[in-house]
Amino acid sequence: MIRYLQSGVVGLAVLLTGCGRTERVVRVVATDHHKPVTNRVFAFYPSAPFDLEPVLKSPPTVTATLNGNGEAYVRFPRAHGWARFDEGEKSYGTSLKQADISRGGEFRLYGAPPAVDDTNRYPSRYVLQVRKP
Repeated sequence: MIRYLQSGVVGLAVLLTGCGRTERVVRVVATDHHKPVTNRVFAFYPSAPFDLEPVLKSPPTVTATLNGNGEAYVRFPRAHGWARFDEGEKSYGTSLKQADISRGGEFRLYGAPPAVDDTNRYPSRYVLQVRKP
């Protein structure tokens, strides 16, 4: 019983201090010609855990530049958040859960709506690939 309590306290401390990051390789690919996007900045805006949002502030934003192969090594905090990159004046992004980051995979990026009150989804030609290094 005490062992479980100690593990829980250590896990909570890691969560609250922002330690315990997940290292992943991200890549943004344009689906129309299957070429990676290069020399752009990828950003991840993490949020505090849903049940602790009123108490905790969100971890800092994580940024990385996509290299000539369209890849960037990113140390994601253990949190859900918004992944995004900018192409000229337009930005594209998607919501990622902790499980999405841990498992990896391919995620469609969406463009911003033309008006603030527009609730439609605007899929872009870009996908975000997340994998283990």
